[in-house]
Amino acid sequence: MYDVYLIKDSHRTYIGYTSNVNRRLRQHNREIKGGARATRGGTWSLVCFVSGFETIGAAMSASEVVLNIQLARDRWHTAVQSVLTMSKMLRYHRILQDSSADGGTRLHACAQLLLYHRSDKRVASKVRAIRLIVRDASIAELFYEDSLAIGQRLSDAFTPSKMGSHRIVYTYIFPLFCVSLYSYTAADYRNYSGKPYGWHIASVISEQFDFDFLVTWRGFYLPAVQQGQRDRWVLSVIVHEGLQHIVSNMLMYVVLARHLERRYGTWRLVVVSTLSGIGGNLFCCLFSDPCTVVACFQACSSSRALADASLTP
Repeated sequence: MYDVYLIKDSHRTYIGYTSNVNRRLRQHNREIKGGARATRGGTWSLVCFVSGFETIGAAMSASEVVLNIQLARDRWHTAVQSVLTMSKMLRYHRILQDSSADGGTRLHACAQLLLYHRSDKRVASKVRAIRLIVRDASIAELFYEDSLAIGQRLSDAFTPSKMGSHRIVYTYIFPLFCVSLYSYTAADYRNYSGKPYGWHIASVISEQFDFDFLVTWRGFYLPAVQQGQRDRWVLSVIVHEGLQHIVSNMLMYVVLARHLERRYGTWRLVVVSTLSGIGGNLFCCLFSDPCTVVACFQACSSSRALADASLTP
């Protein structure tokens, strides 16, 4: 026997058929493995189901009917709610237009109109601001409300609709690229310094590239930047001074970037990483000795830690 079921999450509707509704719902919500690959992930809830179909063909035919009935029901519910809401909103609009109404009544009507749009965070912040004004709030409280409203607008503008389910790609590709580049530079350093090739663990761990070699490999060197080599603002992020430097930085990068990429996506992580690298270089430019060469990935990681703390709700 087969059941036709209809499920919903915050912004999607899905209809299907199965022999075990409870098991399939758990598969949709990733509680157990198997099945439901097209819609796996999210928080799905069961809206309705119809049981008793002996064949898959009968269940497929019934699923279309069930979906049309549910869509018609949703449209009717939305229309009724819209009519009721509009009637109340018109009443409050009349109060606002009534010049004989006292200020408190008109302010209450204004707040109620805003509350009808309370799903919008920006409107909700305006309601809180009105309440602060009514009770004669301090300047600090009003400044806090303005800051909160601006932050919510920025969050709405830059937060993707799909959060927490992005694939992790750049978090692993970028460290592999940096390790490959470091391996090449470490081998080239042997040619540069004239040291014999060998893998003595103690010497490899403690080895640090010298000044001229880091300048050649596009480390951040302010006199070179002032001469027009502006690519060092970005390229110095992937330059490392030694094995200890790259190991510590790559571990820090994976810990910070993994969460950001899963939540916000690959391209946003690339933008944040690039801006963090430039910000780290700017920090080194302002507070470091201008005649030293800097491999700025550590400052980049510190900037990314600040970005992680500010973007995480």
